[in-house]
Amino acid sequence: MAEKILLECYEKNLNSTEDTICQNISKEIKWYTIDKDMITAKLAYLFLGAERSSVLPYIAVFLTSVGLTIEDTGTVLSLSYVGITVGSLFWGIMADKTRSYKTILVILFVSYGAINLAIPLISAKVGWKKLNKCPLETNKTYNATLPEEPLGHSTQLTLVMSLLFFSSSFFGGSIFTMVDAAVIQKCKISKRKANFSKQLLFIAIGFGSATTISGKVLEIFPNAKVSCYFAVYVVSAVFLFCGCISSLYVYKGVQMPPKQVKENIRKDLWKMLKKIDA
Repeated sequence: MAEKILLECYEKNLNSTEDTICQNISKEIKWYTIDKDMITAKLAYLFLGAERSSVLPYIAVFLTSVGLTIEDTGTVLSLSYVGITVGSLFWGIMADKTRSYKTILVILFVSYGAINLAIPLISAKVGWKKLNKCPLETNKTYNATLPEEPLGHSTQLTLVMSLLFFSSSFFGGSIFTMVDAAVIQKCKISKRKANFSKQLLFIAIGFGSATTISGKVLEIFPNAKVSCYFAVYVVSAVFLFCGCISSLYVYKGVQMPPKQVKENIRKDLWKMLKKIDA
């Protein structure tokens, strides 16, 4: 009831810090009161944080387990960050030009999820056959199971994995940005003065819990002619699907700000570059 009256105060353009009535009503809303308008935002960040955490700790181990050397693993991971940079620029421009935020978000989720699931399957085809199986003996910790000599460099495997990780980051690197844009707008129209940073807290909660879940699934993954780490990608896909649904609900009822056209964009860009040189 207090939230409803407080919303009416805001709709009348009254300042809650100066108006005594609105200020008193605001005090009635306790810190532990759940803002139902922001539940979808919290869930979206929770699932997206869990999705990243379910795979991220295992990536380097997975790449070396399919036959890449340490140097090649570094190359693949470096190119994934290049994919994030290029993808952020590309999808940012596309979002500004088309204003089709939900459509772009679906494209990002579907493409990112499909490529991630394809990574362990393709690695089983082009990687080392003796390593791409489950269970993998070299996952054990005693020295007798470790290879006597390091695996050789495989150009084909390195190129394929580099392309896959670049493509995955190209799509996945912009998901958080698209969700952030909707959550910020949702905070502005919330019945309460929602704090954006409190929504981001749920990324850490999801990130801190999913690694254990994917690790347990990894332990019980059945025998198969594919890397055991396919299990963590499956867990990632489940969290990603939940994050996709939650993110689309975040956009529900959100009106994105109109596009601001800058006529002298070249002039502004030149000024910015001159400041960097200085």
